[in-house]
Amino acid sequence: MNPGEELPSPPPPSTAEGVPSKVIHFRNISPDITQSDLVSIASPFGAVAQVVMLRSKNQALLQMQDISAAMGFIQYYSTMQGVSIRGRNVYVQFSSHQELTGNGVFRSTTRESEAPPNKILLVTIHNPVYPITVDVLHQVFGPVEKIVIFSKSAGLQALVQYPDVDSAIQARNALQFQNIYAGSCTLHIQFSNLEELTIHHNTEKTHDFLNPNLPTEPPQRDGNVVMSGSGVANVGAVSGVSGFQSFGMDPQFQQILGQQYMMGGQSGAGSDKSVLLVSNLNPQKITCDMLFNLFSNYGNIIRIKILHSKPDHSLIQMSDNVQSTTAMNYLKGLILFGKAMEINYSKHSYIANVSDQGDGADFNSKDFSNSPLNRFIRVDSKNYKHICAPSNLLHLSNLSPTVTSQSITEHFEPFGKIAGMKFFETNGKRQCLVQFYTVQAAAEALCSLHNSPIEGQRIRVSFSKNTL
Repeated sequence: MNPGEELPSPPPPSTAEGVPSKVIHFRNISPDITQSDLVSIASPFGAVAQVVMLRSKNQALLQMQDISAAMGFIQYYSTMQGVSIRGRNVYVQFSSHQELTGNGVFRSTTRESEAPPNKILLVTIHNPVYPITVDVLHQVFGPVEKIVIFSKSAGLQALVQYPDVDSAIQARNALQFQNIYAGSCTLHIQFSNLEELTIHHNTEKTHDFLNPNLPTEPPQRDGNVVMSGSGVANVGAVSGVSGFQSFGMDPQFQQILGQQYMMGGQSGAGSDKSVLLVSNLNPQKITCDMLFNLFSNYGNIIRIKILHSKPDHSLIQMSDNVQSTTAMNYLKGLILFGKAMEINYSKHSYIANVSDQGDGADFNSKDFSNSPLNRFIRVDSKNYKHICAPSNLLHLSNLSPTVTSQSITEHFEPFGKIAGMKFFETNGKRQCLVQFYTVQAAAEALCSLHNSPIEGQRIRVSFSKNTL
């Protein structure tokens, strides 16, 4: 869509929109929207039974466990112009199908496409904002024999071995599509077709709970585990969920443990990855303050340094490796001033020789360790629950009570045409949602305008996962 174009109106509803069904029809799905995104949107209304992505049609079908959950979902979003997912307006309605099957145009979602029940579970962790270690999965899955964590093309995965098949079935039914932390680390669980896991070292990625005396040397890739059997099961159907508290998921576990990780209290992956190497920046546009405004959405910033020898490269030191991982997961590939950012862990464990104000001899570096603009200084900060992927919708706070839509438009429109705007109040404080036509325009506005003055007040700008 070009900046000058208007937002598209929703396609006309199908004749099935008024006929309740357990199956919800999603339209206008972009290629980057995943099953996990749809499950995250629908799961607050009830258990999700199945998801089928119809990529060739930019559509998807999602079946709730019962019709009342589907009705609640449709009723909630019926007053909105679609659901905003990854900055895309997605339209929802009841499907004409009452239930998904393996027939016709639908991909098979029956157990025939899966490995048979087994004592070993193959777990895929979608949207892994926080580090996933053996200790974390042990708290989630309860009394298990062995755990192996690894990365494959499907993303972050784990093999969890139970003493018997019945325990594995119970865990799968209880934990399917649950979030380890609020709004992130969603579990997609299948049965593996492996017969046994053989582990040689107990580390944060591999552990044999039957043999606590194994050596603890750090793993060399996946070399500490031998997977005995015919291989890892293919991705198959997804299943419904039921109560899962018996598997170590205390009701407050998600939020509290997530905050502890964000504040560096339980950094599972070590502190040597707190520095990010960001490359493919636009050196004519980007500054240390702009990078701070962007990356501080995902954690507290200690120091930033733009490299003199490579001005399109920057080092960004965050409070701990959890926050740096969060930032990398969300921002890698974001297009900023015409360039797609590349983000990797740096070999450096900290940034040295930084000017406090960024205006000394080393003008391309700056210390933010004492900056009041860091968003996660308080352990109980509400910003934790607002962490989200970059979107075309920005949230503005700390506004003057008299600020007008014209003032907001004049301030933000140099970065792209405004698609929509909405003022509201929270606890007596005026706030605003500003929608751009593209994520790139919103990201560039956030980088440039966070902490900028409008009518005598320095505004706060962040990405929003809400909808107008």
